[in-house]
Amino acid sequence: MKAIFRINWIEFFAGLGWYLSDFVKYWLMGRNKNSFARVLDLRPYLSDKTSQTEIEPIYFLQDIWLAEKLFQTKPGRHVDIGSSVKTIALISRAFPTTFVDIRPPDIQVAGLDFLKGSN
Repeated sequence: MKAIFRINWIEFFAGLGWYLSDFVKYWLMGRNKNSFARVLDLRPYLSDKTSQTEIEPIYFLQDIWLAEKLFQTKPGRHVDIGSSVKTIALISRAFPTTFVDIRPPDIQVAGLDFLKGSN
């Protein structure tokens, strides 16, 4: 079946079905506690119910390699260009880190500096 607007409609409606089913179960768990989800709080991710966590193997293995090298060499400061910002956040807990990216995050974190690079 050809997807319209790059949407697989079968997967969309299947995802919507399990989402609504799970939402009702969740809502019923909290209704006796005067707590329930508001419609405005809903953020459905209809293609996220998988049996395994999907990963991008290249970046996953790159992050492992980086961590191993840093823990072996124990640098006084790590300067990183364009790696995963989540990985760098974790690395910065062990080593002062400067993260260079063309889109640096707008957040202040002790031990982690962000620099804007050029493209």
